[in-house]
Amino acid sequence: MRFVPSSLSQRASLTRKRRPTVALVLAALLGVTVVVACEAPPERPDALVSIRAFTDALSAGDAALASSYTDQPTRARADLEAVFTALNQDGAEFVVQAMTVGTSAAGASATFTLGAVWHLGDSAYGAREWAFSTSGKAVRTATGWQIEWRPDVVIPGMQDGQQVRFRPQPPDPPEIRDRSGQTVMAQQTLKAVTVDPARVRSTGSAATDLAALLGPVDDDITRSSILDAISSGRGNPVVIVTLREEEYEPLASRLAAIQGVTVQDEPTLVTATAALNSPVFPVLRESWEQRQEDSAGWTVELVAEDGSATMLASEPGIPLHDVATELDLNVQLAAQNAIRNVSVPAAVVALQPSSGAVLAVAQNAAADALGPVALTGEFAPGSVFQAVTALAALDDGLVHLDDLVSCPDGAHADAVPVPVEAPEPREDEQRSEEVPFSGAFANSCDAAIEDLALRLPDDALHNMALRLGVGLRIDSPGLIAATGSVPITGSRAERIEAAHGQGDLRVTPFGMALAAATIARGTVPEPFLLGRGNGPARDVAAPTTTAAEEVEALDLGVTNDLKRMMREAVTAGAAAKLADLPGLIGAAGTAATAGEGDVHDEWFIGIDGDLAFAVLVRQAANAHEAVDSAERFLRPLQE
Repeated sequence: MRFVPSSLSQRASLTRKRRPTVALVLAALLGVTVVVACEAPPERPDALVSIRAFTDALSAGDAALASSYTDQPTRARADLEAVFTALNQDGAEFVVQAMTVGTSAAGASATFTLGAVWHLGDSAYGAREWAFSTSGKAVRTATGWQIEWRPDVVIPGMQDGQQVRFRPQPPDPPEIRDRSGQTVMAQQTLKAVTVDPARVRSTGSAATDLAALLGPVDDDITRSSILDAISSGRGNPVVIVTLREEEYEPLASRLAAIQGVTVQDEPTLVTATAALNSPVFPVLRESWEQRQEDSAGWTVELVAEDGSATMLASEPGIPLHDVATELDLNVQLAAQNAIRNVSVPAAVVALQPSSGAVLAVAQNAAADALGPVALTGEFAPGSVFQAVTALAALDDGLVHLDDLVSCPDGAHADAVPVPVEAPEPREDEQRSEEVPFSGAFANSCDAAIEDLALRLPDDALHNMALRLGVGLRIDSPGLIAATGSVPITGSRAERIEAAHGQGDLRVTPFGMALAAATIARGTVPEPFLLGRGNGPARDVAAPTTTAAEEVEALDLGVTNDLKRMMREAVTAGAAAKLADLPGLIGAAGTAATAGEGDVHDEWFIGIDGDLAFAVLVRQAANAHEAVDSAERFLRPLQE
């Protein structure tokens, strides 16, 4: 299955290109009649030729060339460069609309009217365009015709000393909500604490005072980190920290007392509470900001030297609805709390099998330092992958639930790597204890899994992993996730390594949560983060249901057998401490790592009704850390 790419904010398909400078187009926009005159030969330039050369230079954005056709080239160039800097989003088009030539005792002169369209960028509702007319005068000199320079030749009503300003007008900021309507993210006014080195009594004393105030708010803020920030600013003001209102208020008066420290308001999209954290939030924030930009209206103003502004033109933007996500704040907070105090990197991902909705994506501070571990971090799954191996063997008919299989004492999964060269079985090998396959699976019996793996085709584990969603590329609005990869095995040693989730096999926490969801429902659900009810206007894109490649569904009977085995793993296996949770099924596993000492990666995947999830604890010293984290995740949800 391949999910068709999309993005949270569907930008209008507007290609930036130079529009032809066509007088008739401007006439249609401005509702005027265009006067077309015959051009004089180049060697005898007349007023129209000079004025058209001026408008062509304006349309090309060439301030130096345009100013050369005026009687004050230095002043005109400075004025034009300021206008182009303020407005030159996609450029402008100027044409001559009308011209009248006359003579007097002072000489020949021409009055003219220009039509213009300034292209102010693209938006979700089409191109932002400002159409207007201006007028001016040209005089004939000994060297040819020159335009009498005034700022209002290019900007209507503009006088000396005024500046033109373009301002986007974003719509009222919408909120990002969870599936029950609770606020996940909203725009708040944050307080940016800034130090100006030029105004402090001394940088050392300022750093000392700030560290004393801000250190309790953020452990990363120290006197040394503040001095480093000031140094990196090379004498310019630097922002030390951005605080929420509730963090800033108790410190406000003491911050104001520190010389050289100022506080600026910064409207910013942030989580509803400081406790909320997820690797999906940066993507949602970036898409929200792009959506605000694309939906913004605009205003063009003239700004006088005293700061007063006169509006020349404006266009309203598009009102936006709140963004509905499939996150469940109760599940998200339970996932965060389950791993908050784990000292090593840990992650929890939870999906709704029936729909594919992403209910929670959580990782702790240690994982945050490594990036979006929960979504794209790829690791060996270890013995939790035996669920995939068992499903492949059941599907191939190599074994049934109650079949007796060989499981010698001590042949259970542990944290040591699988040997690279797997030995051939010997005829004089010690006779094995035989146990039902369900019991062998529940207790991660290596020997039974190895025997079945060696009887499977080379591509069996690869194909079964794909049928569970591992190896698929996930493209869904607001969601950037990987699932992992399971190579086709070529040798006995590779087959055994893969059967135990080692070797070149890699999965992500998201991929294992997707595998659990597939086991729960029998087919791969299409994961989606943004609610399908965001509306037909598509100001937030909803996921598509088109799949270019179909993935074979799981056999219902075989899947039910695996579920029974996963229940036994909870009631009598490695996850027995969760046995009192009714209906919970799961699989625990350990993966060897390259870390020093007795550490390993711990996994647990589980299904509890319409909740499928995966837990990863990296380089854990406790062999049951993933199961313990799963318990901390599930029990609050049972209350």
